[in-house]
Amino acid sequence: RVEGETFGIANAEAVAAMGDQRLVAFASGGTPEAAIGCGMLVEPPFSVDRLVDALWLQLQAVGERPRDAACRRAAADNFSLQRFVERYSSWYATLAAAGPAARPPLLGYSLAQPTTP
Repeated sequence: RVEGETFGIANAEAVAAMGDQRLVAFASGGTPEAAIGCGMLVEPPFSVDRLVDALWLQLQAVGERPRDAACRRAAADNFSLQRFVERYSSWYATLAAAGPAARPPLLGYSLAQPTTP
C-alpha cells in the first residue's frame, strides 16, 4: 500500500493479473473497492499474524482457475479506461446539474461565492 493512496491501484492491478498471484491485503482505505470481491481482505484488528493466516489460506487456493478468470474479467470491466470515463462523466453531469450551491467548498472557499484576496 502506498501511503496516502486512497484507492489502492496496486490492488486493482493484482486482481487484474490474477494467475499464480493472489491479492491479500488489509481492508482499509480504497482496498475493498479495488479488490472487487477477489482475493482476501483482512478485517480489523490488523496484525502481522492475521495477514500471514490470510496468505496461507490464499496459497492453498491456488489452482481455482475459473475464479481467477472471473476476477480478471471483473477487473477489466470495472477499471477499464472506458468505464473510468463513463463514471467521471456521470459524476460531472450530476455535479453540474446540482448547481453551485450544492457543491462542497474547495480548500475553504465556496464555489458559489468567489472571494477576492
